[in-house]
Amino acid sequence: MPLAIVQGRFGWEFMAVCGAQLHQNVWIHQGSWMARYTPAFLTHYPFVAAEGVDGQTGLAFDLQSGLLGEGWDGIPFFAPSYDLVGKTASRYEALRPYIARRREMNELLAILSNAGAITSWPSEGMYPFGMNFPQLYTLDYEVVNSMNLSSPLLKNAEPLARSMQQSLNQLPRLAALVGRQPL
Repeated sequence: MPLAIVQGRFGWEFMAVCGAQLHQNVWIHQGSWMARYTPAFLTHYPFVAAEGVDGQTGLAFDLQSGLLGEGWDGIPFFAPSYDLVGKTASRYEALRPYIARRREMNELLAILSNAGAITSWPSEGMYPFGMNFPQLYTLDYEVVNSMNLSSPLLKNAEPLARSMQQSLNQLPRLAALVGRQPL
């Protein structure tokens, strides 16, 4: 999957490009995930890591999933003490490392943005496939490599920039799945 950076409500966010339009995911076919890598959000859906109104990342439930009952007929998420219970508690524990990594990634992207390392996604790579994503960004590999990457948080900057560059090789596959070009 091609990798990109987007401007979110609370700053830059890392993502995989899953389609040619917002809310399109071409990696799902007849209800099955087709890619080799399964993102954490799919293994724990409808629970997701999300930013709250205060910008903090935590556990959320996708209200659009159709999996939340209208009445009191379902399994409760919370005990009377407001502690998470049952599968909700186990999902939170499973997602806790992912939530921490997401916070670290958002911090890293903020630092890279301040250093001028975030740049527009290369449009020349998309035009042959009939796709244009002006809202997507990537990392400028040269700018990242010119930075002092000795701090623990910046240790992942160069591998991330390299991975993002290499992920652009997946554009033909994405285009084929979108139906714009045969494989």
